[in-house]
Amino acid sequence: MKVRDLTTGLLIILLFIAGCTSIPFHETTLVPLDKADPPAIVERFRTDSPEEFQLLNTIVFEYRWRKFSALGVAAVNTKERTFTLACINQLGVNLFELTGNKDGVTTVFVMPEFTKQGDFGAAVGEDIKRIYFDLLPSSDAKIERQKYRIIFRQGFGSGFMEYVFAGAEGTLLEKNYYEDGVAVWTVSYYEYTRNRGKLYPSGTILNNNKFGYRLIVKLKEIQE
Repeated sequence: MKVRDLTTGLLIILLFIAGCTSIPFHETTLVPLDKADPPAIVERFRTDSPEEFQLLNTIVFEYRWRKFSALGVAAVNTKERTFTLACINQLGVNLFELTGNKDGVTTVFVMPEFTKQGDFGAAVGEDIKRIYFDLLPSSDAKIERQKYRIIFRQGFGSGFMEYVFAGAEGTLLEKNYYEDGVAVWTVSYYEYTRNRGKLYPSGTILNNNKFGYRLIVKLKEIQE
């Protein structure tokens, strides 16, 4: 199964409208962090991050110059590393439902058209993991201090992971995965909001540079 095949199939299956590659969220205001303590920044973000939550999101999938949108409900437990994702289109038609844990992804339901393009559930499940899991660097990550950013780098898979923290609250702005010095995929987080003392990004953008698609997630509601 190739993710390129999946993205092409989705473009054929769903309703498309012309799109662009602009960022639909406000950039985080940068403040000097050159005197901040990196471990303290990470620990504060750990404390501010929810372990279990359910979100209502709008999801936009962009491939080259086209895009489609849908409405999704994601239930995530970062401690147990489990998630459930259900998605419908603008007409209320159920597109798919997935569950996942540390051992893999299970497709509960998926439109038959999607299965013709390969293992759709596995492809989407990997994106969900990249967005919601592994948001903190390890204690032995290498640290690069810049004036407005603190960057942590550590080995991951066949390459390395990079975590970029910035802003007045020292939040995670980027999570980037590299192989051979090239970014394979990146996740960017925007417009953090607080709910019951925990931080949630109102906007998230995942770029899969290897297969040339972009996933934009906009938070609509934090469900209790």
